[in-house]
Amino acid sequence: MSDDKNSPDNKGKTKEINLPSGKVATILPGKGLHSRNAVKIINGDMSQYLNALMYQLVLIDGKTIVMEELDEMDIKDYNKLMAEFSNENFS
Repeated sequence: MSDDKNSPDNKGKTKEINLPSGKVATILPGKGLHSRNAVKIINGDMSQYLNALMYQLVLIDGKTIVMEELDEMDIKDYNKLMAEFSNENFS
């Protein structure tokens, strides 16, 4: 699978979220492959699992992100994104 978040593998139902900062997050549909990739990315640090999934499946204002950007995100934005992402992928 391509690392391109806009690849055909990531076409389908997306969800847009308006974050408190005014930015727009887009959650792309995930697959089992994304979960396996997340496990590889975190190299055993399960505290980073959700961030590794979001890194692969979230666009902010239409642009890809890196995991470190999630660490630097305003906590209100991060918490809203994390809650919505979890709801979309774990419910």
